[in-house]
Amino acid sequence: MDKTRFQEIERLYHAVAELPENEQLNALAELTDDEDLQRDVMKLLDAGQAGLTEHVDAAVNELAASENLFEVGATFGPYTIVELIGQGGMGEVYRAEQATPVQRQVAIKVLKEEIASPEIITRFESERQALALMDHDAIAKVYDAGTLGNGRPYFAMEYVNGQPLDEYCRSRQLGLRQRLEMLIRLCRGVAHAHQKGVLHRDLKPSNVLVDDGDDEQPRIKIIDFGIAKSSSSLGGDSIHTQVGQIMGTPDYMSPEQADSMGTDVDTRGDVYSLGVIAYELLTGKTPLDIRASGIVGAHAVIQRISDHEPLKPSARLNTLSGEDFANTHYGSQSKTTRALRNDLDWIIMRAIEKNRDQRYPGANDLADDIQRYLRGEPVEASPPSRIYRIQKFVKRHQAATAFSAIAVLSLIVGILGYAIALNRALEAEQEALEQADIADANARFLTDLFANADPETSNRGNVTVSELVDLGIERLETTLADAPVTQASVKTTFGRVLRSMGRWDEARAQLESALKIFADHPDGNEADHARAMNFLSTLERRMGNFDRALELGEASLALRIAHFGPDHIRTADSYSLVGIGHAMQGNYAEAEPYMRRVVEIYDKTSNIPQQAVSKYNYGIMLRFLGRLEEAAEWIETSIVQHESVNPDHPGLAGNYNDLGAIYLSLDQVEKGKSFVERALQLREKTLGPDHQLTALAANTLAGAELLLENWSRAKALATQALNIYGKLAIDDEPITYMLANLGHAEAGLGNFGAAYDAVDQAAERRQALQPEPHPNRMNAEITKAKILEMEGKTREAHALLNAVIDYRTPILGEEHVEIVKLNEDLSELASKLP
Repeated sequence: MDKTRFQEIERLYHAVAELPENEQLNALAELTDDEDLQRDVMKLLDAGQAGLTEHVDAAVNELAASENLFEVGATFGPYTIVELIGQGGMGEVYRAEQATPVQRQVAIKVLKEEIASPEIITRFESERQALALMDHDAIAKVYDAGTLGNGRPYFAMEYVNGQPLDEYCRSRQLGLRQRLEMLIRLCRGVAHAHQKGVLHRDLKPSNVLVDDGDDEQPRIKIIDFGIAKSSSSLGGDSIHTQVGQIMGTPDYMSPEQADSMGTDVDTRGDVYSLGVIAYELLTGKTPLDIRASGIVGAHAVIQRISDHEPLKPSARLNTLSGEDFANTHYGSQSKTTRALRNDLDWIIMRAIEKNRDQRYPGANDLADDIQRYLRGEPVEASPPSRIYRIQKFVKRHQAATAFSAIAVLSLIVGILGYAIALNRALEAEQEALEQADIADANARFLTDLFANADPETSNRGNVTVSELVDLGIERLETTLADAPVTQASVKTTFGRVLRSMGRWDEARAQLESALKIFADHPDGNEADHARAMNFLSTLERRMGNFDRALELGEASLALRIAHFGPDHIRTADSYSLVGIGHAMQGNYAEAEPYMRRVVEIYDKTSNIPQQAVSKYNYGIMLRFLGRLEEAAEWIETSIVQHESVNPDHPGLAGNYNDLGAIYLSLDQVEKGKSFVERALQLREKTLGPDHQLTALAANTLAGAELLLENWSRAKALATQALNIYGKLAIDDEPITYMLANLGHAEAGLGNFGAAYDAVDQAAERRQALQPEPHPNRMNAEITKAKILEMEGKTREAHALLNAVIDYRTPILGEEHVEIVKLNEDLSELASKLP
């Protein structure tokens, strides 16, 4: 596309864009008789603002590829061109030597003639004006401006022989404090621009150059104010954004800037970009990772910026491989992750909050909070409240929840008026009728399925359960095609069945499909939608996808609070899922209030078995928190309630097993062993010798035998557990405990080669299952240290146990019972050192 056509399309677009749609084509015909031009402009009008943006970007990139203006050695005025150092959509940047009135190196930016439309010239002049207004060490200074003989504008500015901010940090392997100090200086520079009434609107690492100053300290310079905008007065329309052009870089662009095409922005838009830069400097990734995600098209990009919720920085750091971390970061990955938790997570997530009213009001406010963190003072940022998180979820998923923000708030705080209550009663009646229809259709489908599988009336012979499920799934896609909600309900059932059969990938497919249908048909189906989320959350947790499991648990909780209220027993199930989700990530303190809430809800009911289950789960949470005596009390209460209903209930075995494990940790070995033996006996009686839960009880008993140094018995039990898991083809966390116990037993028998082989396998599996900083990631190393001590390698055992303590203490805290016990073991080892 040549320059003339580019400018003509822009002119015509702006001439008719504001007219009613039915008048645009006639207006175009009056302005030009070129039908190709008319067609191109109408395509842009049909595509809306995003269409013009893509057109402008493509044209500018095409035209920017033209021949450079200056050759090396060329001169004009006091400047001699040294080299071309940059080329973008608007212009070329050269390094030059200035001879008078002072000798120095400068950067000269010249507008490309090929794209010099009035709009582009305005943007270029805006940058020069913006830079001329400012005088701050962190902002590149303008020395001179003028027009070349051919009429092309230029300006000469401070030359910075530096690297982009992210490259500088990476190449120097800067530590956390150094990076944060640089962010503070960057924020101060941006704040200065804001004080001068200038918004940058394209802050990103490549527009922040860093070099080593005269004192060898990093020197920051903000450049490229090419799309800067006046927040007060830079002279009428001198700085203006044309309708339809997305100004900025998507990964760093605030939602309001993207959604309004840059017209509705204020200082908080630059704060958002600063937050993204901070996120990237500390994790190596941008929060939304738009560039790497493969998203194309302006509409899709804007939707991701507006709707996608990023992980917290500490959680994002956990997703990096060790190699990725080493290539772009500093120090220890686990220590860095722990350092980001809480204060820095809160600071950065507040800066990149999608609702600008929730962000820091200005760049200085962000800098001040980072400064507080570095001084060890309380920061202003704080974690979002539970209600706020629920509101955010509902807002992001309005199509799935079909509740307005006002209705959700009303449901949460319980201030429904009479009119709302009456309306809800009518809706409930209608929903009951609809649910009855769905239940009837569900029952008919399953009845027909069994009829089609009857060997006396079909040619299928005897059908196994697995074959029956396959037959049902096959029929499901056609039989209920006209009843999508019923289809989703049956898919949920099949997903749960497939999950219990161990066909996890197929179960996930059915449940994901059900969720999509429920999202497309939200009204009246909230309960079933949440139920499908619960099943999938449990499945994702078992598959080791802890982030996804927690996300689904929180989504289910939001739906159930909105639909049933915060005190309903179904809501309690979702509280439990969220608590377990946090616990599986090692965030036990965050998990505890959710599990306590479940106990509070069930204690108000007459459901004794559920009361018992909730107390058991809460006891397990206290065990993770190191509050072992309290944990034992809660689980013993759970056992009493369970036994009052059914003393032979299979679920009691889990209570016995975990209570026994707690007593083993409290060094009450005989008492602990007696409970674990009861667990194993009950599971073998009710579930059979080859059940997964039988394996878990056998392995816990192996741990008791190890404490009593019954090496052969411990080896037999650990081997029994591993064999059961092998038959069932299960590969999850309990295998690591089984392997560690087997290794310990082998060492007790003097088989150190086999011992190290087993415990190293356990360590390798944990590294794959539990990313840093999960507290259990180095559990196998504790056993390995014992084996090293047993072999007489005391110094190696001491070093390894010390490494475990260094890793776990920042996660669990110095007062945690496990850390206290490990330090006692370390002291005992130290006393044995030669």
